[in-house]
Amino acid sequence: MIVRRAWPFARIHLASTVLAGLLVAGLGGASATFSDETPRRAPFQIIATGFEKPTGLVVHPQGFLLLTDRETGVLYRLRPGFTTAGKPTFTSEVLFSGLDEPIGVAVEPDEDLLVAEKDKGRLVRFTKLGEEVFSAVPEPVTGGLKDPQWLAVDGEGTIFVSADGIKKEKLAKGMPDPKDDVLLKFAPDGGFSVIADGFKELGGLALDPAGNLFAGAKRRQGDKQKHDGTIYKIRLPEGALSPVIAGDFEGPRDLEFDGLGALFFTAKEIREERESDNEDDEDRAETRSSGNRGAEGRDKDDREDQDEDEPSKGVILKATFKGNGTLDRLTLIAGRLGEPEGLTFDPDGNLYVAERRHGRVLRFQAPEAPVLAPPLPAFTSQQTLTVRGTAEPNTLITVMGGAAAATGLAAAPSGAFAVGVSLTPNKEQMLRVFATRARGDGLTSPATEATVTHDDIPPDTFITGGPSGTINATTATFTFTATEAGSTFLCQLDGGGFAACTSPKSYTGLTPDLHTFGVKAHDQAGNEDPTPAERSFTPDTTRPTVSATVPANAATGVAINQKIAVTFSEAMDPSTITPVTFTLKQGTTAVAGTVSYAGVTATFNPVSTLAPNATYTATVTTGARDLAGNALASNFVWSFTTGVTPDTTRPIVSATVPANAATGVAINQKIAAAFSEAMDPLTITTVTFTLKQGTTAVAGTVTYAGVTATFNPVSTLAPNTTYTATMTTGTRDLAGSALASNFVWSFTTGATANTTAPTVSFTFPPVTVPFAGVTAAFAPAFGLAIPADTTAATAAGQAPVALGAASTFAVLAGSMVT
Repeated sequence: MIVRRAWPFARIHLASTVLAGLLVAGLGGASATFSDETPRRAPFQIIATGFEKPTGLVVHPQGFLLLTDRETGVLYRLRPGFTTAGKPTFTSEVLFSGLDEPIGVAVEPDEDLLVAEKDKGRLVRFTKLGEEVFSAVPEPVTGGLKDPQWLAVDGEGTIFVSADGIKKEKLAKGMPDPKDDVLLKFAPDGGFSVIADGFKELGGLALDPAGNLFAGAKRRQGDKQKHDGTIYKIRLPEGALSPVIAGDFEGPRDLEFDGLGALFFTAKEIREERESDNEDDEDRAETRSSGNRGAEGRDKDDREDQDEDEPSKGVILKATFKGNGTLDRLTLIAGRLGEPEGLTFDPDGNLYVAERRHGRVLRFQAPEAPVLAPPLPAFTSQQTLTVRGTAEPNTLITVMGGAAAATGLAAAPSGAFAVGVSLTPNKEQMLRVFATRARGDGLTSPATEATVTHDDIPPDTFITGGPSGTINATTATFTFTATEAGSTFLCQLDGGGFAACTSPKSYTGLTPDLHTFGVKAHDQAGNEDPTPAERSFTPDTTRPTVSATVPANAATGVAINQKIAVTFSEAMDPSTITPVTFTLKQGTTAVAGTVSYAGVTATFNPVSTLAPNATYTATVTTGARDLAGNALASNFVWSFTTGVTPDTTRPIVSATVPANAATGVAINQKIAAAFSEAMDPLTITTVTFTLKQGTTAVAGTVTYAGVTATFNPVSTLAPNTTYTATMTTGTRDLAGSALASNFVWSFTTGATANTTAPTVSFTFPPVTVPFAGVTAAFAPAFGLAIPADTTAATAAGQAPVALGAASTFAVLAGSMVT
């Protein structure tokens, strides 16, 4: 008869280690369903009974359990099943029989089964042939062992075995005979080695997540203290061995790690702290034997019942470790078990134990996996992420997978929790959230997993398509992308507010002004591109016009070595100014020549001199287009008549800005030179028009329009400094005549830039004077010097103004002149 009595929920000190826990299972005669009398920190079930001496236990990856019965020599398969009410309906079947005292059982990486036969001193393998189908005949793996018992297999297929020793015929020549119980290693290639020997009552084995081997034994030769139970850690592959748990527990049997890396093991018993921890084991055994209070007269069954009723008999213990690998806490999971042997975990964290004395298998239920609410974001820029949700009340919540493990407590009675987790910067990480019953001292749930990517690096944004520069449309469409997939975008036009957009983005009804499109990416973690991508463009639907020609229309006496030039109202697309779009004919005969383009001027250069006293017709066709793609409204045609002689008159520089010897010149001044006649634009370059400070050349660009060349410095000029400008003899007019000599002038800057806008001070004739059918001369006068390259208005019906000189226009009677 089993007598039950309450065991106070107290802390039991094992040597220098605190063993904290409470009785979670008094299993004698326990119901097959969840026990109402069992504290909920470890509810249990009896899932299978009727065995003789169940020993080894392991969960197969396919979900069933494998159990050895050392008494009957049978390997069982236990298939899990539960009713809707939670009652276990596990079914058992004989997988193999005829084994000689099978102890340990393990599953190899390829899902073959491995069994240690103690009596035969060997390991055998049952090869997997198909889904849940194994070979009917065991294949010997190795023999020559003395009483092999417990097994462990790593991911590479290396087998670790605890045994009483090795038979001499198994030892290689010169190999020393191991002492006492021995820990062996069998490589996949068949080679074996002794990891350590000298153990007393070597028991179960287990590999931790880092690949270190743990072994349970009474003690080992050379230990400084003699204990009844010790757990050893063996660092692989070097084999360095050290005790990590040594205390008042006796006879550790099987070992197994849970999902959080806590070590669970079965043992014969635990004992309360005694005055002397160094008492010799044999003396203690004799003391117990001599002071047995008349145990010899007690019936064996009664003695077993008495032992079983002791909370400290037949226990399952849980050990957790600190970051440095030393023991942190040792906790009692269950007591009053009938000689617990093998134990194993299923993927849900439930613990199975083979109870040898009662011939049954127990299942201790883990808590349910935590529920995350709200779900974790897939991306975040936060260094610390708060994981929230619910779990069984008073469970310890552990979050793994971040920069470091983080813990918190599920509150009672709601089970709500919030745990701050530090994330590894800029990396995808799988967070695994566990709940461990009894504030961390019980079983651990399966993990709830969530992938979170920390990202605090903003994306870069790129415009991949869309207009740039001048366009001949009032609509614009842009395409864009970002360096990070899944990014969203914000767009703006002309400095307005950014608004959500997608690629492509279109705009319509644009005014003929400079516009700037901007776009920035916003990644899934919330980072925003601090430097939006931009593209500027100007809609232009105004057709270009020809504003001036050289020679003029109907001109006579034109030099026979004259080049033909045309000035446009705006910059043109140079690729459209060709001998096809700019032609010269004498009658119907085309004149051979080359066409060049610079600034706003196109030049036709006949291959040969023109015929004397001949009429020529020049044409610029509608194939000529501006930079926006707008074409002339119609072909522009003009004619002239040649004289009999070439033009040999050299051009001269007629005016400069600034004037020679000028002082106080603004430091942002452009330098200009006006010529006495139209020049060949191709000869007006940074080689022929230079600016120097002493002997140091000033960087800049050169443009030419009308009769004026302009040098634009890249940077503002130095204050209070003398500069020298030079126009070389490399500049030529349209007849090819060069300056007679270099034209050189100097000026001195002031200290400031010119920021005052120019004004018109007077006109001639006065604005209100009517005129018709006459040639009128206009001389706009400005209160400030006007840059010589300022573009005159050249819309239809307008004519260019020669800056720095009076301009003459033929005015139609009755027209309004502006």
